[in-house]
Amino acid sequence: MKKKKKKKKKKKKKKKKKKKKKKKKKKKKKKKKKKKKKKKKKKKKKKKKKKKKKKKKKKKKKKKKKKKGLLC
Repeated sequence: MKKKKKKKKKKKKKKKKKKKKKKKKKKKKKKKKKKKKKKKKKKKKKKKKKKKKKKKKKKKKKKKKKKKGLLC
């Protein structure tokens, strides 16, 4: 009888599983929404243009001086 050769069992190397690091979820801070104040629109008053009155130059009447003389 032939002797059966014993097969050497190869030891399988166990692969080390890398542990996945769990990322910590950062809690997002909720920003408070600031209420925007509505700005009241100021109505622009239309300025009425004043018409400039042209000043009439008064002509000065030259008073004739009465010559007091011999004729009076």
